[in-house]
Amino acid sequence: KKWSSPFMHFVYEACGWTAFFAWSFSFYPQIWENWKTWNVEGLSFDFVSFNFIKHSSYGTYNVVLYYSKAVQAQYEKHFHSTTIPVA
Repeated sequence: KKWSSPFMHFVYEACGWTAFFAWSFSFYPQIWENWKTWNVEGLSFDFVSFNFIKHSSYGTYNVVLYYSKAVQAQYEKHFHSTTIPVA
């Protein structure tokens, strides 16, 4: 779980946080428009529902993989690697 290059670790972290904030901020124009006009025309409730399910599932996966020693051991045994792709 150690990085051989501090610079590459920085690049990895910077790209991850940039992607997180870009994705998060991408929803604000729609929210602002809906609030400003008091209208949800153009907002797909399927998108909202599936997006919530998708990100809840992915978040659970990452939390469990990051904190559970049993799951980490199973991952390492299956993939023959000590590097687990969770930031």
